[in-house]
Amino acid sequence: MELDDYLRSLRRGWWIVLSCAAIAVVLASTLARERPLRSTTRVVLGPSNELATDVSRLSTADTINVLVVNTLADVFVSQSVVVGAGRELGLDAAERGRYEVTATVGPESRVVDIAVEGPDRRTVRKLAGAIVEHGASSFIDLYRIYRVEVIETASAATEAGASRAAVTLVGVALGLAVGGALAITREWLAMRARGPTRSGERLTEPERIPLAGVDQPR
Repeated sequence: MELDDYLRSLRRGWWIVLSCAAIAVVLASTLARERPLRSTTRVVLGPSNELATDVSRLSTADTINVLVVNTLADVFVSQSVVVGAGRELGLDAAERGRYEVTATVGPESRVVDIAVEGPDRRTVRKLAGAIVEHGASSFIDLYRIYRVEVIETASAATEAGASRAAVTLVGVALGLAVGGALAITREWLAMRARGPTRSGERLTEPERIPLAGVDQPR
């Protein structure tokens, strides 16, 4: 097939292309609506107020907290902390299971980012704040020489991942691509079914090549 054949296939199969694009838009919109909401908060680990005035012990604490900051992140996502925070908000096990909690630490950083994703806008924000409160309390019980300070309170819930517009645009592009491929394939199969063509028309009978010295039938 040449370029003109491809263009002709798309013109003839325009309804296939548009149908696939419309289906893709519907699916993309559905996926966009089902994407979870996300709230984030941020804490920093430092020496306790009492220890900060003791220079002789401060350097030791300053060295250790780089090692234990990952422990702090693990505490925030631990089952006991998440369950305790959920219980404070009145969430049962089934409701709590609809929310995902993550805690990340930057390289050589004392800052921990906590994120909560789930279906309800108000709950993700409240749960993020409750997890920080419960997690910090549990950590301080283990390491009393440190303190956990909130440097960014739980943010208003936003859609996790790419924006809805971006998801829709990707869906339209994929729909047009699939529709175009189907239209071209449909035309190619139709051409094979019609058999050899000349200038786009089907030959009604095989071509006769005259042979020298042989009378041709009329």
